[in-house]
Amino acid sequence: MASKIRSIFQSINSKLKQFRRWQLTPAPVKPMSNHRHICLNCSHKYTGDFCPRCGQPASVKRLNAKTTTQGALDVWGMGSRSMPRAIFHLLFRPGYMIADYLHGHRQPYFPPFKMLFILTATAMLIAHVLPGTVSAIKGDSNAQVSSTDSVASVQADTTMLSGAIVSHEITKAAINPDSTSSSRTKDADEDLSAEEQAELNKVKGAVFNSVAGFSTFVDNIDKTNKPLSLLITQFFLTIGMYCFFRKSPRMGRLAFTEQFFGQVLMTSQLQVLSILYMLMTLQVRTDEDFALPSIIIVIVALIDFKQLYGFNWWKTIKKGALAMVVSFVFQVAFYLLGSGIYFVVKYAFQLES
Repeated sequence: MASKIRSIFQSINSKLKQFRRWQLTPAPVKPMSNHRHICLNCSHKYTGDFCPRCGQPASVKRLNAKTTTQGALDVWGMGSRSMPRAIFHLLFRPGYMIADYLHGHRQPYFPPFKMLFILTATAMLIAHVLPGTVSAIKGDSNAQVSSTDSVASVQADTTMLSGAIVSHEITKAAINPDSTSSSRTKDADEDLSAEEQAELNKVKGAVFNSVAGFSTFVDNIDKTNKPLSLLITQFFLTIGMYCFFRKSPRMGRLAFTEQFFGQVLMTSQLQVLSILYMLMTLQVRTDEDFALPSIIIVIVALIDFKQLYGFNWWKTIKKGALAMVVSFVFQVAFYLLGSGIYFVVKYAFQLES
């Protein structure tokens, strides 16, 4: 019995080592063709997969049903740069696959931005089709309307408060003009006049409305153009990642652009996992970028960082947490800057007049 258990464990250990070797091995490259070809573009005779004179692939043939179908499949990632292959590697060797891509091993994999757009569109389609999603979407619409109503309500309350203060001061002055005059003279350096208080309330309302208006603008981008919203989010995450992961044992020194491409590929991986999660659980989270629970996103991100950068687990967790903090700070700064621009464009001239 003991020998049988030992044999099972040895078999499992052997399979795990084999899987580990596969993870560390880049996708194989198709051998070069030895057939003679005549380029249909420049009529040059050559041996191989591409014409050395003009660069046209040897696979280009005259148009027929087969070549037309192949062209359509290439658009959706089913050709030589296979999206299913890229998705498979992102699921089972994500960090190593991203490292291969950044090191220049790109031909076997589908282009990152194109893959992200297709996967995001697929996830949105599934979210609208799954049962129970309609009510969630309606809830979001109601929430948006409620948010708009609340902003309008606050604006009205601010205006009413300003008017109430002015009315109160005018009434007070009419009833007891001497008292009001002496009170204003006495507390001129400490208290604001009714007009100044109303002006201050107007400025406060404008500042609040600017923050709310810019937040609504960002929310509209998220709802109407999800891929663009994801790319903006990944840009801010890249800032934090670049601060702590630009030098690593496995990747050496990374440029900011390389770091950004890595984040785009990780986003595609999370979209694939979100699609699988929605199909298995029939649960959709329309208020988040991904349908996955937050704990799963954190675990997947740490595995990606560990495989891609080659740090030990403790350093990976520490650097990842610090990168998230820096990214959050930059996002807050972006919101403040955007709200300031919104304020200047919409309210500054009105307040001056």
